[in-house]
Amino acid sequence: MAKITTIRPGLLVAIKTSVTGNVSYLKKDISSQVDESTRTVMDADEQDKATKARSAARALISGICSKTSFGYLCPEVDRPALEERIEKAQKVVSEFNKDSVFTKINFFVVPARIADTDEAAIKAINSEVRELLDQIDQGIQNLDVKVIREAAGQVKQLGQMLTPETQARLNVGIDAVRAMATQWVKAGETAAKEIDRTVLRRLQDARTAFLDLDGQAEVQAPAAQGRGVDLEPSSEQVSAPAEPSREVEFG
Repeated sequence: MAKITTIRPGLLVAIKTSVTGNVSYLKKDISSQVDESTRTVMDADEQDKATKARSAARALISGICSKTSFGYLCPEVDRPALEERIEKAQKVVSEFNKDSVFTKINFFVVPARIADTDEAAIKAINSEVRELLDQIDQGIQNLDVKVIREAAGQVKQLGQMLTPETQARLNVGIDAVRAMATQWVKAGETAAKEIDRTVLRRLQDARTAFLDLDGQAEVQAPAAQGRGVDLEPSSEQVSAPAEPSREVEFG
């Protein structure tokens, strides 16, 4: 029997960068317990250019990958584009190093292939998705649009590493959550926000696709804690209490 997988073949991309030279530190012994260091930059303008070049090179790689807690992930189908970006990033660094006097940038990228049957990779990616879904759930319970949108955005990005079927199932829940957050924004900050129970059920259905391979027990649908109302006319409703006006930053 073939093993069911949730991920596509891809690459785990390790990036290491550093800026050396230009900066020196002179340590002064003030007492037996306290030391003082003086930082000296020989060429501040060159140091600033080095920082920007390093960031630009790194952004070329991270821009095509999904950022996770264990590294950057890139689908196998995007490998040609990734290799092109690596070449461009190395050129950015090389051009800076060629003209710099005091400062040098070190830049290394190591892509390692992940098979769609790699059990450790499947568990790691599934765990990452579950943690993001948990963040979305907490955002819903706290009526926090910013948390919901940030976590949902990361899930969408990580979705490129999933099989089409798994990604489609996940997107049903994420799209529903995003739509609910948009309803909250339209209602205004002073309005009583509403939690759609249908959204919670769709989010739970999405989560079940990412249970551990060792048979982790299914997570129960989160309770709305008395603050949920369905935004759809046909759904079960519970009115949410009005809250005082508060400033919310939307991502």
